Amino acid sequence: MNSERTHIRTAAAGGGGDRGYRLRLVNIDCMRESVHFNVVMDLTETIADLLPYLAALLPNCTYGHGSGVINVMDGGHIVGIYPERITITDVTGSDQAEALCARYFGLIEQARSGIGSIQPVFQTAPKRSVLELYRELPKTNCGQCGHATCLAFAAALYRGEAARNACPPPSPRRDPGRRRRPARSEPTATLKPAGHPPGR
Repeated sequence: MNSERTHIRTAAAGGGGDRGYRLRLVNIDCMRESVHFNVVMDLTETIADLLPYLAALLPNCTYGHGSGVINVMDGGHIVGIYPERITITDVTGSDQAEALCARYFGLIEQARSGIGSIQPVFQTAPKRSVLELYRELPKTNCGQCGHATCLAFAAALYRGEAARNACPPPSPRRDPGRRRRPARSEPTATLKPAGHPPGR
């Protein structure tokens, strides 16, 4: 059986009455002895009407109005935001789970209080693939971003684990793809076939 740990959190006093959530840490089925868990954050109040506003606060998310779910990569965690719950994958214990849930509950409250000022997003652009992100990189494998290769950096970008500005522009002097100009050759005299007199 999956073990579950339940935590009760409520909205700050004076803000939302009984609004809150219950946090459950669920063992990953195929890794019963692992210290990694999935989180189910059961909300005490539906946020169906807030999804377009939450999508506006999560610029890297994918969302289509009517789908009933926002998906976003957050530092290696796959987060699904539904009207009555939020799911978060691959957390390492209750401390990390509580921090993530508190942050997303804070986003919910931010969206709720900002309905009059936040421009809702009803459809996000399709997320680019790892290969599409890789094509925009210099492909020098310089390692200055902290990753061994540009492809590894592109994968980190896709998972939301890296920022695009971590990749510095390539230096022309160090760019291994830059071609050297061919050395200039000295002009050579044109030889005429033997037996022909010099031109008059």
